[in-house]
Amino acid sequence: MIAAPPPTPPLLVSGGPGSGKSLLLSKWIAQQQKQSPNTLFLYHFVGRPLSTSSEPVLIIKRLTVKLLQHFWSISGLSMEPSKILEEFPRWLERLSARHQGNIIIIIDSIDQIQQAERHMKWLIDPLPVNVRVVVSVNVETCPQAW
Repeated sequence: MIAAPPPTPPLLVSGGPGSGKSLLLSKWIAQQQKQSPNTLFLYHFVGRPLSTSSEPVLIIKRLTVKLLQHFWSISGLSMEPSKILEEFPRWLERLSARHQGNIIIIIDSIDQIQQAERHMKWLIDPLPVNVRVVVSVNVETCPQAW
């Protein structure tokens, strides 16, 4: 799936609470970072629901800053909450064109993100050819649309 030709939908890792989804993703990221030095990994692990780790603006801001650290300064980054959610897909598209390898976005417990269906819908839009997405969900709280 991760090496499949584009366009590829997000890879969905699902399971019950405590089934090892987060551990699987963290071990996979560590292994892939060693094996694929040209791949940029942008990842976020959501802690508890309704905590700052589940706030969409803060998640996207963190991913954007990490993305921009590899390419440009963050001077063009808007800190306005409504704009950062809107601008991330454009930054991703622009910067992925300059990156020689793949960019893999991993979001653990995406179903715990506040208003995920509204703020994270860019994940299912066509992404640049070298961008892949992996998300995990709790089968008990996953929106049916996913």
